[in-house]
Amino acid sequence: IEGRGNSTWGYPKKPYKMKFDQKVALLDMPEGKNFVLLANYCDKSLMRTSIGLTVGRTIQQPWVPEDRFVELVVNGEHLGTYQLAESIKVGKNRVQLNDTGFMIEYDTYYYQQPWNFHTETYSYPMAFKHPEENMTEEVYDYACKYVNEFEEVLAAPDYLKTRRYADYIDIESFAKWYYQKNLLQMEECNRYYLKADTTQESRLCMGPLWDFEWCLGVGLYYGEVRPNPYHFLENKLYFGRIGEDPLFMEEVAKLHVRYRDQVRDDVLAMYDHLKEELAQSQVLNFERWNILDKQVSIGALPLGTWEAEVECDRQFFLAHLDFLDPQFLPYL
Repeated sequence: IEGRGNSTWGYPKKPYKMKFDQKVALLDMPEGKNFVLLANYCDKSLMRTSIGLTVGRTIQQPWVPEDRFVELVVNGEHLGTYQLAESIKVGKNRVQLNDTGFMIEYDTYYYQQPWNFHTETYSYPMAFKHPEENMTEEVYDYACKYVNEFEEVLAAPDYLKTRRYADYIDIESFAKWYYQKNLLQMEECNRYYLKADTTQESRLCMGPLWDFEWCLGVGLYYGEVRPNPYHFLENKLYFGRIGEDPLFMEEVAKLHVRYRDQVRDDVLAMYDHLKEELAQSQVLNFERWNILDKQVSIGALPLGTWEAEVECDRQFFLAHLDFLDPQFLPYL
């Protein structure tokens, strides 16, 4: 067991990662060696990661980590409500890749990983999440070349006319990632890119989506809770170009039509379930970490109670879902 996270490791309530010598099935989750204990210190609802994972399952992302809420006790000291979850790894029960596949992450801490590179056109820092220990020169060179070629055609002046960029990426995968990011108004999240193998048939995909603390109207600003009006997330990184393609946005709009009502039902059901499951746990958590009336990091002003934080997130989700209708539907 060791500490995990970058900024999150700086908070009083620490997140951890665990690696076992052999595969284990913790709390009936699929067998694996690597798990994380999320502290959710900045998330006073304690629920945002579960809500994010629920959305991922509803829109049928290829793999979504399983999670369980637990009480963490270390050396007899109760440390509060934690979220035990599968870590993002390539494996039988996790992210599926072939022998020559790779997974990279846009990562400003890229230098902490043994294998990394900067892209040529946009100079984005990329760190390899797989392979890590058994990297080959063939896979490393192929990944760098493929991503750089994709960026080159995406940056071309006539990219909307030729749409050659679509030959390099899985449009549905990119559309689902972009859709979920906007469904939850995720101000900050991990950006993983993966390719199943080095064959011409496979294309660059996005996912899994991770890091849900700054979402649902919280994060990256100071002031009143939930800025109004709700906003459509600006297109960052590759979506600054891809989002200008009406055909790509049409795919996003189709996802909204297909999943909107089911997402609403599943998220509301999860809120109801978690309000019951965490009712006693959250009391002990906030006795241990007395922050309900304090502003934490770059979050919004506090509401004072766990129940108010949960309901505020819930109401934001419903209002934001309605807000997205006129943003997406005109593309159909």
